[in-house]
Amino acid sequence: MQPRWILARDVAPAKNGIRWPDLCSSDCIARLLERRGFKCADDVLAFLNPRLAALADPFLIGGMDDAVERIFHAIDHRQRVVLFGDYDVDGVTSLALLSEVLRGYGNEPALFLPLRMEEGYGLSAEGIARCLRQHIPELLVAIDCGTSSLAEIDSIKGAGIDVIVLDHHEPKSELPDCLLVNPKTTNSGFDYLCSVGLTFKLCHALLKTRRIDFDLKTALDLVALGTVADIVPLHGDNRVFVRSGSTMIERARRPGIAKLMEVAGVKQPVMPDDIGFRLGPRLNAAGRLATAEKALRLLIILMPHGMPESS
Repeated sequence: MQPRWILARDVAPAKNGIRWPDLCSSDCIARLLERRGFKCADDVLAFLNPRLAALADPFLIGGMDDAVERIFHAIDHRQRVVLFGDYDVDGVTSLALLSEVLRGYGNEPALFLPLRMEEGYGLSAEGIARCLRQHIPELLVAIDCGTSSLAEIDSIKGAGIDVIVLDHHEPKSELPDCLLVNPKTTNSGFDYLCSVGLTFKLCHALLKTRRIDFDLKTALDLVALGTVADIVPLHGDNRVFVRSGSTMIERARRPGIAKLMEVAGVKQPVMPDDIGFRLGPRLNAAGRLATAEKALRLLIILMPHGMPESS
């Protein structure tokens, strides 16, 4: 059964000085926007035309300064860095994005994804043991997991390894003893971000602190994929990520995404439902059925610095 839109005939008087006819030529859309409770015309324009220039300062997120400082310490001292992620779309896009930026700084991080059936989700004891055995890290960055892994992080630190957690999941009453970047532990106003959005923010903070020849806009395809697939609210920075990232997906900079679009029958323009129902589920399937490493490799294949070490 097709849905029906029912709108009241009487439009309430303009609120907060907003002149809807000046902002929107469609009376129907104007009524819908008015009911969203915008406070001023600038908010309406930002919603209708999300721009990269409107992205918030990444250093407004709690813990970002310390995370950036520790990562640059690892880069400058040529330390072994491991990115430990989750096996869903948010997790693999986060690993692909951060590894791409770190390679731009001359660091070659190892990428690690837990095996869903054998090791479970996140920083499990089994996953940690295999990770440390294979890669012997000096810095472990846990992405899309770790906020509630107090004992597991203590065990990693007990082995002499520093830990950064970049996560968006709900915290418990006690937080892990490590460098933690999770907006839900502070009142910074970024609690709508998923992990790939946080990863973008971290990458932005790194590039603001120490510039290199890297155009972060080209990585927004990854951010759009993870943001839509993780079903987080499309407002604030998320709306900018998806708007600009969809354009980058259309340009098919990554051969793996181009092939995925071909297989999924996705045509231009790429819309959020294309990501949510055609591209995202195909990437998620790898981690659900076997290992997410294939999905990760699909996203980073033929990048300028080549393939990372296999997990």
